Amino acid sequence: MKDEHNPMAIPHWTVDLLKRQLSDVAEQLTNPDTVRQFRTRANSLLQELPQAATRVWDQAKSEVQQQWGRRFSLGDGTLINASGIAQGGNVEGPPLLPAVIAAGTEPLAAFRAARTNAHEYWKMQAQRACEQIKSEDLLVAGSVEGAVLAIANLASLSGATIFIPRCCALQMPSGIVLPDLLAASKTQVRELGSSEGTTTADWQRAAPKEGDIIIVAGDMDKMELPAKERKCLVVRILADATVHPLPESVSPTPPTIAQTLAGESDVVIVSGNGLISGPECGLICGSAQAIQDLAASPLWPAVCGSHSTWAMMLTALQQPTPLSDMLEVSQENLNHRAQNLAIRFAASTEQEGGKIGECKITNDSASLVAGQPYQLPSYQLRLKHSQLSALEWQKQLMSQSPALLTEADGDSIVVDLRWVDVNQDDDLAAAICGSSKSDSQTPSPQAS
Repeated sequence: MKDEHNPMAIPHWTVDLLKRQLSDVAEQLTNPDTVRQFRTRANSLLQELPQAATRVWDQAKSEVQQQWGRRFSLGDGTLINASGIAQGGNVEGPPLLPAVIAAGTEPLAAFRAARTNAHEYWKMQAQRACEQIKSEDLLVAGSVEGAVLAIANLASLSGATIFIPRCCALQMPSGIVLPDLLAASKTQVRELGSSEGTTTADWQRAAPKEGDIIIVAGDMDKMELPAKERKCLVVRILADATVHPLPESVSPTPPTIAQTLAGESDVVIVSGNGLISGPECGLICGSAQAIQDLAASPLWPAVCGSHSTWAMMLTALQQPTPLSDMLEVSQENLNHRAQNLAIRFAASTEQEGGKIGECKITNDSASLVAGQPYQLPSYQLRLKHSQLSALEWQKQLMSQSPALLTEADGDSIVVDLRWVDVNQDDDLAAAICGSSKSDSQTPSPQAS
């Protein structure tokens, strides 16, 4: 029944639901100060909801987001990524699909109420994910470092020695280098070969025995691994990997997890928040026996990912990458969009007080991951401001809303279109020349 004295009154069951959801969100926060502030604001929100539901909720959400800090990620509406780099560099955090986000934010209380047997549910989801990556089994650690330490602990428990080539100095997400991380684990570790690679002779001198563990990372072409007859467990740590093969336009093509497991590797460790576009975690997949041994080790509960992390990772493994559509956009399409934008920018320079002093179109390559060799064709606009330097203009564009991320090259800014969604072209033009969406009469082409 409608409350005549309060036209915005909300049913009691709605308020109860919000109380449970707010409590679940608070439990997932790790910063004590943020938790206290959120709980205080949430309690106030529940008291004020009947008077101004929408206004109060938006205000509370804004305050909490400010406490968490601002993160720029491709496609979240806060950033137009025209830097030419899809992941890494100045783009903090990978793009996440709505399904992946939803999997991590679903209240655990609701999950428990809907799933009478959580263990069987997780097992079913893991099996589906394993089918995607052609793995016998998998585990999700809270971090890549945690996954590596779990392997080191397994070696310590079994009395095995870990062998690692000196050329495998992969930097972990935390910044620590792989050999240093293993050395800190207090496990028996032996390095071999040189910084250039390993040879068969190096392995013959090292003489790993059955049950020892070999950890490799980086360029496998530099390494000769010992014969399978030695029955060592080969663990490969990948800086980046995908679930599905990427288009041939990407060169070189990053490996898929399935391709890696089909080779000499028994176990693969890869970051979940790389090209897989999952949460920040360490995905461990491969041999069922090795996975079972890791899960049974006393260290595993300490490094295992949370329920939300598991849910997000398993969902990400069963979804297409958020970059799929952009990877398929043709050069002709990008060129057409670049020409349209150049026309709009040229018109802007003819107006009084126009910002753009010069506009050129180039077709250099874009990057998939910062610091990695994965390149693909693209088109860019190189723009000079009539008054500002490239760095001043770049800073100004980043302070706008939505922020426009560009690269500075000499006295020009470079606006790369590879990772700009076609629906963002109007916002991009408005950011560059100050026009509104309604000013444009040039239709944006659909991706092809």
